[in-house]
Amino acid sequence: ADALHVWAAGGWVGGLGILLALDHSVRRQGTGPGLATLVPLFSPVALTSVGVLAATGLLASYRHLNGLGDLWATEYGRWLSVKILLVLGVMSVGAVTWRRWPPRLGTASGDRSLRRAAGGERLGAQAVLLATAILGRTSPGGHSPDPARVGSLEGVRRYSPRLPVPSLGRARVGSRKRGA
Repeated sequence: ADALHVWAAGGWVGGLGILLALDHSVRRQGTGPGLATLVPLFSPVALTSVGVLAATGLLASYRHLNGLGDLWATEYGRWLSVKILLVLGVMSVGAVTWRRWPPRLGTASGDRSLRRAAGGERLGAQAVLLATAILGRTSPGGHSPDPARVGSLEGVRRYSPRLPVPSLGRARVGSRKRGA
């Protein structure tokens, strides 16, 4: 779920950056597709990415918090709350942009407005990444685990450290001949 979350964030924010970079290049060179062509191509990627972000974010929150009270009772929960609020703000800007500007694309004022909105969306996404970096340095273990979950298999998975398992490769025991 974590890898999908990162992938989806990259699809949304990275795609938005590519969209703006292509638009800048097209305006400078005067050739190529404009925003009226690029935005409809990017919209399905953005919508899919946002859906995956929401689903994997909810799953991660469930795994790291004992309940809604942890959102204000623990340091991890407070930073998660900040991230959630920032994400909701950025998603709101994206939703308004998606609903409002497509009919105006292709006009100078519509393209200019979309560029401003998309720049604001990217700036907000950078604030989300900053909150995510701080969140990543904050231990979700700052709260005591729910005793009902600790004794279960879910509790073992949730509260055990994720350590890499070394690979033994193709090692064979006792396969060498002696005395040769």
